Amino acid sequence: MDKTVCIISHQHLCRNPRVLKESLSLEKLGYKIIILTATYSKSLLKEDFKLLENRNIQYISYSKLYVKNYTTYITRAINKLGRYFNFIGIENKFALGYAPNKCLTMALKTNADLFICHQELPSYIGTILLKKGKKVAFDLEDWYSEDLLANARKFRPLKLLAKVEHIALTAGNLVYTTSLSMAGSLAKNFRVKTPEVIYNSFNSFSSSQNFKSDDTIRLIWLSQTIGYGRGLEEVVQVLNKIDIKNFEINLRGNVTKEYKDYLTRQLVNKKHRINFLPLILNDEIQQELSNYDAGLALELNRPVSRNLTLTNKIFHYLSVGLPVIASATEGQLSLQDDFKPCIFYYKSIDELKDVISTIDKKDLMSKRKKVQAVYQEKYDWSIMEKKLQNIVQKILS
Repeated sequence: MDKTVCIISHQHLCRNPRVLKESLSLEKLGYKIIILTATYSKSLLKEDFKLLENRNIQYISYSKLYVKNYTTYITRAINKLGRYFNFIGIENKFALGYAPNKCLTMALKTNADLFICHQELPSYIGTILLKKGKKVAFDLEDWYSEDLLANARKFRPLKLLAKVEHIALTAGNLVYTTSLSMAGSLAKNFRVKTPEVIYNSFNSFSSSQNFKSDDTIRLIWLSQTIGYGRGLEEVVQVLNKIDIKNFEINLRGNVTKEYKDYLTRQLVNKKHRINFLPLILNDEIQQELSNYDAGLALELNRPVSRNLTLTNKIFHYLSVGLPVIASATEGQLSLQDDFKPCIFYYKSIDELKDVISTIDKKDLMSKRKKVQAVYQEKYDWSIMEKKLQNIVQKILS
């Protein structure tokens, strides 16, 4: 095919597996794929290019923030100024990300037959592209105007984001998001047709895990950042009250010394332990996850977007057959019927205590085959990939 698809992001490819999977899936159809994004780290850029080795995919940075020069200094200053103006009530596009004008200019130069916009700034760019008569798809990874906690929201142009979402949902050539609950809520709020759903899933992965026969139950939590407001404090609070079993909490992601010291101090019950583990490459995650007994999906029910979404982490766990301890958010509850009783839900700290104190190591191991069987049948990325390919082909036909 001679069609060109330009995928616009504002994050490194190695930090957004959704963009990577999307680009590889559409490359299989024979489209010319261009990824247009902002980059800020030389080391992460190397990871990005490694992921695209032997792929016919063009990778372009519209803002190279890892280069220290006058241009990037001004770019950072304008973003900082934009956030300040937004804080005092003057909403503007510069508060959404770096170099919006450069992003638009470079997007137009690709002369793509379809643009697919991810995240806040690219979604804004997508609305401008629509006005210029371009075909635009919007991948609403989150409900942007209803995302983040209060301290961060005051720097976000919420009215502008809501306007962007309205335009995307009413005028976009294609709109899809991460969960049925997110799609339904967006449709109801904006009074539009329900967006398509493409889960943040992965190809299923089977391995002979290094299952340890001792009595310690090893739990894993995975994210790019380990920090406050992610449910980790509640888990530690619960472990301080449990003496009948041994638990090992493994937290993989970037963490500040301040938070690491804080969480370590909070665990006063020395029967249990916390391990802080560094980020690893995307293609190493599933093999690593196979070594644990259960995954932790501790999403809070606030903000609204977090309550509705289904994250990468829960699909990472399920893709390797791990049972999951999950908070009862609307998004995560949507998996209940399919994975019952392999996802252990809780609505409060007391219920979390009941779940953790009653899980059994042998029982967790016995559930792995069922988890993987259900996952392969209904959620595997191969299923999502075909759906994505079909809806994009329809737009470009």
